[in-house]
Formats: sequence, structure tokens, C-alpha cells
Amino acid sequence: MPTSNYGISSQSGNLVYYEVLHEILEVHYPGMIELRFVAFYWDWYDPTRGVRQDEFGVTSVHSIRKLPKYDPFILASQEDQVCYIRYPRVKNKDDHWITVTAIHPRGRVDGVCDHDPLQQNGVGYLGPVELSLEVDLVVDFDSDGDDEVHEDSEDEVEEFDDSDSIPSDYSLDSDSE
Repeated sequence: MPTSNYGISSQSGNLVYYEVLHEILEVHYPGMIELRFVAFYWDWYDPTRGVRQDEFGVTSVHSIRKLPKYDPFILASQEDQVCYIRYPRVKNKDDHWITVTAIHPRGRVDGVCDHDPLQQNGVGYLGPVELSLEVDLVVDFDSDGDDEVHEDSEDEVEEFDDSDSIPSDYSLDSDSE
């Protein structure tokens, strides 16, 4: 095992995968909104043959048993940080089992988030649609069409008042010249 003792764990279904970090990649997409993401390059421990848990709940991984499948990348949002610690031994120093301890990285606070999610959490309830045969008519087709209009019902608005007009070069006076 190298001198570095950091790694991550990632859960998929019932299996928990443990990894050793090799490289951190940050990819930038140039443009107006500057998209970027962080990916990690790992060696994965075998979760079936290389991970065990004792009666005290201590998880250990076998540092030699790597996962033969080639899937070395994981996104930063899919991981939890862990620390690998060797057993202190006087005899049998070549034992390849190391313990896994979950750690909380700096700047990360575990707790309740007060923000509402931006996506819909569930399907909304749609009630039954009431069928109505009653139609409200906008135009009354039964009337004769002789609607009586009173002169005092609407004020006549003078749209083109003489007092509001602006003299122009194209007036009738200029035609007489």
C-alpha cells in the first residue's frame, strides 16, 4: 500500500465499492456559461472477495484484491470520502487487510437542507373532469337584432380635434399656391 491513505466509497445497490485514488480530473467546457465537472481515476477493490466486516462493525478491504473490470472513473457527486488504516502489527506485517474509516471532508456539512427541490417529487393528483352540457351563450340568437342604443349611454370621443392638430408642410393651403 502506498503512503497515501485516502480513498472513497460508492454504493450501488447492496454492494459498497472502495477505491484508491490515482488522479483527479477537472474538465472545463469553454463558452458563455463555463461548464465543468470533476472526475476521479481509481483502482477499485473487489466488493465480493475483497471486503469483509467483523462483529464490531469494522470494515476491512484486501489491498491486493482489485476489481478486474475496467471502470476507473466516478463523478464527485457519487462518492463518500474514506481513510485506509493499516492494523498495527508486530508479527505478520505482510497482512494485506486494511481498515476503512469514513471521514467528513472539510467544507461539507451533513444536515437538513431547507431548499425546495427543483424537480417534481411525486405525481400530482388529477381529479375527475365534470362533464357539463350547459353552455353559456355569448351572443343571443333569439333576439331580433333591434337593440336600442341610447345617445347618453356612450360619450362620443373626438379623435381628431382641431385644437390638437399640428401644422404640417402638406396642408391644403400649400396646394393653392
